[in-house]
Amino acid sequence: AFDWCTSLTTVTIPDSVTSIGYQAFYWCKSLTAVTIPDSVTSIGGYAFYGCKNLTSVTIPDSVTIIEDGTFNYCGLRSVTIPDSVTSIGSGAFEDCSLTSVTIGKGVKNIGFRAFYNCPVLASVTFEGTMAEWNAIEKGGEWYWVCSFTEVECSDGTASA
Repeated sequence: AFDWCTSLTTVTIPDSVTSIGYQAFYWCKSLTAVTIPDSVTSIGGYAFYGCKNLTSVTIPDSVTIIEDGTFNYCGLRSVTIPDSVTSIGSGAFEDCSLTSVTIGKGVKNIGFRAFYNCPVLASVTFEGTMAEWNAIEKGGEWYWVCSFTEVECSDGTASA
C-alpha cells in the first residue's frame, strides 16, 4: 500500500483496520512513528521492512501473530511483545538495532532468525517461567549475532 514512500514520516492507522498487510510500509525509510490500534490482530510479513528511522513501536494486545520479516531491518531500539502474540515469524526482527526485548508468555513459537544479527541486543526478558520458555519452539539461529546468552524469566534465568 505504501511501500517505498520515502517521504512518509508518521502513520496513524484507524480503528477500522484489523490487519496490516504484507509489505504495507516496506522500505519507508523516513517513517519515524506509527500508531497501531487495538483493532489490529495481525501484522503482515515485511510490513515495516527497511523502516530504518522507526525506532519504537507499540504492539497492541490485540495482535496474535507477527509474521515473517515484519520489522526486519528497522531501527527499533526496544520492543515489548504482548502476551496475546503466539507466534513470532522468521526474521521478524532480523537486522534491527534492538537493545532490549520483552516477550509475553503467550508466545509458543519463535521463527528461524527471528532476532538474527541484532548485535547490541543485550537484554531479553520472558514474562513466563523457565519451563514455559524451554517449551517454546525456537527456529535455528533465532538469536545469532546478538549480545545476550540468557533470558530473564519470571522465576529465574534460562539459557537462550
